[in-house]
Amino acid sequence: AGVVRAQRALQALPESGRPRLLIGSEVRLVDGPCLVLLAADRAGYGRLCRLITQARRGAAKGRYRLMRAMIEASAEDDTAVHTIAGALPGCLALLVPAADFPPLTAAEDAVAALRADADWLARCFPGRAWMAATTRLDGRDPARLHWLQRIAHDAGIAVVAATGALMHDAARRPLAD
Repeated sequence: AGVVRAQRALQALPESGRPRLLIGSEVRLVDGPCLVLLAADRAGYGRLCRLITQARRGAAKGRYRLMRAMIEASAEDDTAVHTIAGALPGCLALLVPAADFPPLTAAEDAVAALRADADWLARCFPGRAWMAATTRLDGRDPARLHWLQRIAHDAGIAVVAATGALMHDAARRPLAD
């Protein structure tokens, strides 16, 4: 929502210094983690739109059902797969750890699960995958960042700073909250 309006607003700006619009979607896999998928180019945008449409067709109105196999199959269904390795060519992927990671109890299970998710993402999006890290100011940020960096390093991906959705206008703040 708002992509057309955002594109028009950018076109109204002088070409020099105009920011680039990155379009994406946060999705939660039925059988896996939460991801942010970003279209890096026009072809990637088309692939992302097709994936979201497929996920919405498999669920009740207003919902979606997206599974790992659907992302993995996006490479097989694409004619560009011979030139671009991995799932959703033209898209970037961020792995979003659970808000309570690492949990206070059963931390080993959570670490193992996130490690498996990071390995899977690195295989699906070679050279186009990152681990999202946020600070929550809950006193557990140092431990969280330590584990995220360690897991990402083991998977061969980098950690990037991330935050939640931000509103384009301060009047929309109640919606963001």
